[in-house]
Amino acid sequence: MTEGISYLWERIRIQWMGLLCLGIGIIVAGIGIMVRLRHLSFMQRAEVTQGEIIEYRQRTDYRQRHGKSGSRMAHYYFPVVRYSTPDGVQEVHSKVGTSWKSHQEGSMVDVFYLRDRSEKFKLKSVADMLFS
Repeated sequence: MTEGISYLWERIRIQWMGLLCLGIGIIVAGIGIMVRLRHLSFMQRAEVTQGEIIEYRQRTDYRQRHGKSGSRMAHYYFPVVRYSTPDGVQEVHSKVGTSWKSHQEGSMVDVFYLRDRSEKFKLKSVADMLFS
């Protein structure tokens, strides 16, 4: 009798684990779809112009290493871009940073911006070219 009960509990546990994994997968997929739709909406409304990377702002984060003494430094670079719009010249730093400098300072880049909110911009990237 106890073998039958333990077998039943094992099957229930496996089923719940499967449902839990399915639920997490649906949530992650939903977040991915929302991010993609926001990006596509931005790109449909965006104007494109040439801009120049004029500098990078660096931010350093110190993180405690898990289970080890000391901390690890992580450097992030946020490009400052100058570009022209019908409203004038914009000089804006990106809210998106990377752990490397994606372009050299002084290099020209394609800038996508919203006409009604010209301070909101995205730089053209390989991901944009592949998925847009």
